[in-house]
Amino acid sequence: MPALPLRLAPLAVGGLLAAGCGTTTIDHGKAEALIHQAITASPGAQQPTSVHCPSGVTARAGATLTCDIVYGDGTKGTVTEHIRDSQGHIQVGAGDLHLQTTGAASGGAGTGK
Repeated sequence: MPALPLRLAPLAVGGLLAAGCGTTTIDHGKAEALIHQAITASPGAQQPTSVHCPSGVTARAGATLTCDIVYGDGTKGTVTEHIRDSQGHIQVGAGDLHLQTTGAASGGAGTGK
């Protein structure tokens, strides 16, 4: 596990849309940037070396997208981003970071929303 705290500051962002073929999808690059921003906003938090969010996720209220993160020491985890509406507004909170330990998934680094 990394020596520095791993946490997310609650953030909500709008306009993460990518339009194409009549379907409105979340811009995965902007979703990845939101994760970096949420971690940066947490005092003392270590930045991951890699963040990958899926492309082609439809902007639909109540849906989620799960992004993979990797830290420099090899710690892996996921961040769940919540899609608030069809306009591409998404949010992420302290309870949305889930780290994996050897052989099992962690219950998360936050205390909830």
